[in-house]
Amino acid sequence: MIKKWIKSGGIFCLRFLLILITTTHPNLYSQTEKSDLDTLSIKTSFLNEAELITPVNSEILIETIEDDIDYKKLVAAGIVDLTAGYFVFNEFNNLWWENRSQDFNLRNSADSYYGMDKLGRFYSFNLMAHGFSGGFEASGFNAISSTWYSASTALFVNALIEINDGYTQNNGFSRDDFTVDLFAFSFYVIQYYYPFTKHIQPRFSYKNNPNSPKSIFNDYYNQKYWLAFRVEEYLPNSLSEFWPDFLMVSVGTGISGTQEKTFKHREYYIAFDIDAEKIPLYGGFWVFVKNTLNYFHFPMPGIRITPESTFFEFVF
Repeated sequence: MIKKWIKSGGIFCLRFLLILITTTHPNLYSQTEKSDLDTLSIKTSFLNEAELITPVNSEILIETIEDDIDYKKLVAAGIVDLTAGYFVFNEFNNLWWENRSQDFNLRNSADSYYGMDKLGRFYSFNLMAHGFSGGFEASGFNAISSTWYSASTALFVNALIEINDGYTQNNGFSRDDFTVDLFAFSFYVIQYYYPFTKHIQPRFSYKNNPNSPKSIFNDYYNQKYWLAFRVEEYLPNSLSEFWPDFLMVSVGTGISGTQEKTFKHREYYIAFDIDAEKIPLYGGFWVFVKNTLNYFHFPMPGIRITPESTFFEFVF
């Protein structure tokens, strides 16, 4: 039991210690005047209720002021991370890390699982950074500090996951996977500096197959990955007023079959999606919940495209 806690919780303990150390230094990003960067659409927005008076994707002014850290909330966020980390890392240990190796192994994973694992890494990085950012902002970090700290923490955790892969007999450290992590890091940070990119949302859907022996973490044959677009934000003003502001359009991909032996081809999807940020619930907690819901695609009418044909259906 002690070894499991070390493996699963050690990463998050180090992350928590790193936060405590960095918060003792002056905030390098603080400024006394508004700049163009201060006008943005909040991404994670687990803010105090007084700071949030409009829906998340409305442009509001935010002062990038000094961080005012609430250490009780920071400790609470650390406990939540440790708890979640224990269950997730325990699952990883059962899936991939039981057969340990004394040697550090490298592997080429460019073609593994038909690229679905790479899409999964990109998505999970953004979801993880979103979760970290909620804790940072609730603890008093301003938007820019929260963005950098949460993205850096997610990158640190993913790097340690990949290092653990390197010490398994049937796996190995994948430079392709870590390159995806770096790309996801860049995407997450860019969304702070360029508000128009906030209208592109990574999403995930999963249709459980009772015949699949795999965990949701590696059941790539029943997963789909999406990019959802707020179409209204990209239309000319003359057209955007006619587009329902809650309606998004998503493009996604998956692979046919329920497991590797039944794989036939890759499939592509175009489907409607719902912008959960338009749900009329406000305040820091509810905004965080709505933003989290926006990381998932729910069944909606759409088009499934295969090499043989095209289908109109409810796309999961």
